[in-house]
Amino acid sequence: MTATVGGIMAAAADRIESGGWASHYQQPGVTLSDAIALEARDAAGPNATRAALLTAAFAALKRHIGAACLSDCLGAHDRTQPEIVAGLRGAAGTTSEEWRVS
Repeated sequence: MTATVGGIMAAAADRIESGGWASHYQQPGVTLSDAIALEARDAAGPNATRAALLTAAFAALKRHIGAACLSDCLGAHDRTQPEIVAGLRGAAGTTSEEWRVS
């Protein structure tokens, strides 16, 4: 079985679409970091693989949005759920990093 960073990002986008997005300014829902972390946690394999997926997923999102500080960009007061989901889906489409899990 192979877990991909793109798969983690796409699943996090699905989680936010279905459960809502929670920012500092709007509740309830799941935060961006929690959505990514929950998907990495649910990936098959050892903890080291999950940790690598989590780190790579945040790096991919940061590369995709080009933000020096991810939390400032995505936590901005005017940020919307569709923008968050689009960012996750965009990052998912631009990464090909994979880990083999036996």
